Amino acid sequence: MASLILTSTLRTIINLNISYVSFKRNFTIKSITESTSNSSDDNNTFTKLNAQEHRISAISAEKIIDNRIKFLKNNIYNRVNYELLEDFPKWLKGLHMQNLAHYFEGKKWQEIIKMDDKDLEKLGITDHLTRSILGSHFWVIQVDYAMKSGLPIPRKNFLRDWKQLYGKETLENFPAYLDLIRMKKVAPLFKNKKFKDILEMDSQDLKNLGVELARDRVKLIKNFWRIKRRIFFEDIIKRIEGQDSNKSN
Repeated sequence: MASLILTSTLRTIINLNISYVSFKRNFTIKSITESTSNSSDDNNTFTKLNAQEHRISAISAEKIIDNRIKFLKNNIYNRVNYELLEDFPKWLKGLHMQNLAHYFEGKKWQEIIKMDDKDLEKLGITDHLTRSILGSHFWVIQVDYAMKSGLPIPRKNFLRDWKQLYGKETLENFPAYLDLIRMKKVAPLFKNKKFKDILEMDSQDLKNLGVELARDRVKLIKNFWRIKRRIFFEDIIKRIEGQDSNKSN
């Protein structure tokens, strides 16, 4: 009798263990499946968020660059906005450099635009690229002011190498230029467009033309701006050469 009870008890224990193992196995498998499923959802969500974040970043960059280039065209390169220069912090804000305003406190724009790289460094502007960008813009204003006042055009050292940035044949063959900057895929969109009109295109113009990706529009806008500046500086080089020629005569 005792043996029978013991056998029955052992069977019960074994069955309970089997049930527990089966339950644990099923629970574990279910947990792993749910975990994998959740992980997959998380990864998809993460990918979607990453893609969305990347898209937002690209669009934000596009907006900033587009606004900056418009500011440069409207207030420095196409014409110098001397009225805006009177409010120099606002002028810096247009360049997204408002964080530098405190360096120029108490100084008039006429004094500021004469500052060279060393002067800017003495003010405390340690970043070389920032000083270079400011110096370039200051020089353009100096040139405009000199031409309007009948004064000699001030020189700039970087002009010596400016002509080497793009070959003339590249500018005359726009598809070749797009190939050079690895944007050949959009070449058909610019068919029958005049080069001078292309250079004036902004982000919205490119979007209307069919350039769908924000990063592509950013790349094109930046490169178009480089060419426009090159043409601008070439014109100044010719003026300086003419100025030197007149002096020698």
